[in-house]
Amino acid sequence: MNDLDMRVNIAKNLLQTSAQFSDGPSAIWEYTSNSLEYRESPLNCKIDIQIDKNQIIISDNSDGMDQEILKYFFTVSGENQARKGKQKSWMKRGQFGTGKLAAFGIANELQVETVKDGLKNIYFLSRQMIEETPEHENKIKLKKIAQNEQTTDPNGTKIYINDL
Repeated sequence: MNDLDMRVNIAKNLLQTSAQFSDGPSAIWEYTSNSLEYRESPLNCKIDIQIDKNQIIISDNSDGMDQEILKYFFTVSGENQARKGKQKSWMKRGQFGTGKLAAFGIANELQVETVKDGLKNIYFLSRQMIEETPEHENKIKLKKIAQNEQTTDPNGTKIYINDL
């Protein structure tokens, strides 16, 4: 009788995966390439990158993300929804579903603020939240700052990479 299972320490796994984005340009490119991709076409694409001493903000005019898309955005090694035809994309480049961890290769905090179809969602995750996750857990609870808040802001996403 086999009573052994393969287990994964999610905190260690996430932090080790994020280490592949250990320099600013590779981390910034990961989010910038998402800004380029998740839209019907690259025409009229606007991406703004602000870099300060302790913060990087990447904002775009993409299609934004609703709760369903955010669920997949925050799924590590999840299936690319664009390849399944469930999200607009003209590149369909995502391979391993690890890019969302890029912030933790260079910083301690990630905040995602996104608007899609008049609804704003903001979620936060920190290195401390990851590190404090019990070894037996297989998911990490995000801090919800706003969920489906009505807004007149246009569609788009802002990625805040804080505490560099």
